Amino acid sequence: MARQREGLKIVAMVIARMGSTRVPGKSLFDLAGKPVVEHTIDIARQIPGVDEVALVTTNLDKDDPLAGLGARAGVPVVRGHPEFVLDRIVQAIEECQADIIVYVGGDCPLLDPILIGDAINRFFESGCDYLNNYDPPTFPEGLDVNVITRDAVLLAHANALAPSQRIHAFSYLSLHPGSCRIDNYTHEPDLSQHHWSLDFPEDYEFLKLVYARLYRPGGVIRIDDVLSLIENDPEVAAASAKLKRPPVAHAFWNSPGIIRDMNADIIELCRQGHEAFARGDREMTHRCYKEVGLIAGALEQYASS
Repeated sequence: MARQREGLKIVAMVIARMGSTRVPGKSLFDLAGKPVVEHTIDIARQIPGVDEVALVTTNLDKDDPLAGLGARAGVPVVRGHPEFVLDRIVQAIEECQADIIVYVGGDCPLLDPILIGDAINRFFESGCDYLNNYDPPTFPEGLDVNVITRDAVLLAHANALAPSQRIHAFSYLSLHPGSCRIDNYTHEPDLSQHHWSLDFPEDYEFLKLVYARLYRPGGVIRIDDVLSLIENDPEVAAASAKLKRPPVAHAFWNSPGIIRDMNADIIELCRQGHEAFARGDREMTHRCYKEVGLIAGALEQYASS
């Protein structure tokens, strides 16, 4: 059943920080004369149907430059928990009075705003609570789709036990698919072997080449523009080939950080479960060990794929 759109405020939240472990400071790396995060703010503004764009970052001093950039760009800046992205999004929901959230990765300067606008339409047509393009992935990494209701975010926030479920904002919902209505946004043919986000130092070289050839102030870089460039420009094709990934059943399995954090979750949840058992809290004990089972099962599927 379709979801009614009238009266709902759609907020695109650009999630960025300076403290990346693999590429520190990447949010302010230069692309065609502008910082990466400024490009993603511009892209978010170009998404059809979005009512407001906000920059969501941490309250750490090292993220002051991002907050200043957001203020100069004229968007609301929300600052919160240094590690837990989910907590920051909940804070942004309250400050922006958002009903529908469009998650925009600050390290995704090739996000196609027209594609995200189409995904928003699909979200309302399907009546789902959370639309993503992860299960299975069929888009290039860096063209992530995350359109979600306020209530689904708050549900994840209220129920997330594992630390990674607060670091990786909506991962609780992916691990608990029955908790809300989840739909997958797909592309034909499968393009998930492409890697277009700024996750590793070598990604920056590819993005600089693409921006040097395709970026025009005020313009839009579409997914087909990048694919055509890869097909017809040998230098770009060579840079892209270095970044290609093998196919995976779920987008999480392309992220070493998520896999590492899920392994750490098992240790932490066993600790919490042991403490809950010692104090006689059987309900929390059950929740902790049930979550361990779900996470271990997901990791077993990953290891078998």
